[in-house]
Amino acid sequence: MPQPAGPRILDPLPPAAPPHRPVEVAIGVVGAGNRAQSHLATIAALQQAGYYRLVGVCDADPARAEAAVARFGGTAFPTVAALCDALARTPPAAVAIITPPEAHHPVAELAASRGLHAICETPLSFSLACAERMIAAAARAGTHLETAENVWRFPEERAKRLLIEQGLLGDVGLIQCRYASGSYHGMNAMRHLARAAIVSLTGDAAPIRAPRQAKAGGGQTEEVAWEGALLRFQNGVRGVFQLPARPGLGNHWEVDGSLGCLEGGTLRIGGTDGPRLQPERRVEDGRLVGIAYGDLFWENPLRALPIPADTDAVARADEHLSLHRAACGVGAGDYPGEQGRADLAAVLGIHESALQGGAPLRLPLAAGLTHDATLHAEYERRFGFAPEEAAEHLENTAFPPSYPLTR
Repeated sequence: MPQPAGPRILDPLPPAAPPHRPVEVAIGVVGAGNRAQSHLATIAALQQAGYYRLVGVCDADPARAEAAVARFGGTAFPTVAALCDALARTPPAAVAIITPPEAHHPVAELAASRGLHAICETPLSFSLACAERMIAAAARAGTHLETAENVWRFPEERAKRLLIEQGLLGDVGLIQCRYASGSYHGMNAMRHLARAAIVSLTGDAAPIRAPRQAKAGGGQTEEVAWEGALLRFQNGVRGVFQLPARPGLGNHWEVDGSLGCLEGGTLRIGGTDGPRLQPERRVEDGRLVGIAYGDLFWENPLRALPIPADTDAVARADEHLSLHRAACGVGAGDYPGEQGRADLAAVLGIHESALQGGAPLRLPLAAGLTHDATLHAEYERRFGFAPEEAAEHLENTAFPPSYPLTR
């Protein structure tokens, strides 16, 4: 398979775009689990505004698909192929892939073969090779593959980026990130605020013995994934990343600049005794108007749409509007598969570096990772077929969300 030229440089990312003229795009959803319920709610809100028409839902559990359409509308389809065939009859059309990552590549390849645009939940795939299969399938079909990465789309992160772009932090030199709920999200957060691509990393990863979480038996232990990395960005910014062994620590990142710093959401100007500003969320009629840091204001361009004010709802709407623009030919899409590949490659690069004794790696990584081979072998052990054969088994295989990336 020809190797991609590498992920696009993340500087600059497009700003949150205002709503464009509604054109009805037919959409179907593959997956009806908890995350899919959130996407279906966003699609319903955008359908109300004239952007989408929900054709139907497909899930490995037919009862879940039936429950989803009873709540949101559309038809419960028995197979992914049947859903894609129905969508292909009413262009422009798209499919939302909201399944465990092991199923992403066969669904994306099937959708592309039917000429459908797609939005795919994160991580883009479970391996770099399978992520590249998805990107290549969309390129061959001339369709758009959007990565549903929400962190850089969070209103709070948009406001932080605006602070940096306005020079309130001065020259950014260091970003430190602890992300407990998906390392790919952490990489996205860091790339967004560094305003540059990661060009090298030195990583380590290991299972850590820790107290058993929320389970019976005092003193019992379990293995918990830990990852750590030192990063260099194209513009000279340094980064320190950690997937903590204690998930309860939560997510936190800090940005250090020559004039100030961000400590989580707190803006500190000057040294340790300098003034501190907290972000102020402004909400009217249940919708987010924007976020203020003193006189600096990030205005939510989606405030006129029927989108709730919570952070993830605004981010999901932005994702689906990006897909909509691409499906209608009025934009290239804000976070295409190549960007999702970049986040995934940084995470897998941590493990590849660890396998090489902590050797520094240059990014973007090419396919053929030793760690990829390990992941593919484990995939075949679990499911009884190789990832390259997944399309043949898509309709009769349950893909449980057990891959470590999805902690």
